[in-house]
Amino acid sequence: MPKKNMTIDDLAAMTNRGLEGVKKEISGEMRENTDRILRAVDGLELKISAYASSWDRNFDKLHEWMKDHEERLTVLEKQKR
Repeated sequence: MPKKNMTIDDLAAMTNRGLEGVKKEISGEMRENTDRILRAVDGLELKISAYASSWDRNFDKLHEWMKDHEERLTVLEKQKR
């Protein structure tokens, strides 16, 4: 069987086929990583939303507490006169 001489074009085609496989593999891994990151970000957004809601409720409670104490202070100041 005669030995086939490889040309630059043959080597380029082999390299291209090899790189196509690598490209597909990397593309799949990047897609998986992107999906994982997006799921993590969605989870963080939910946690941040829950914390913000909690802080809002706590702020409202603090505001009511301050109003109540301002009213009590006003009553005490009037009693001193």
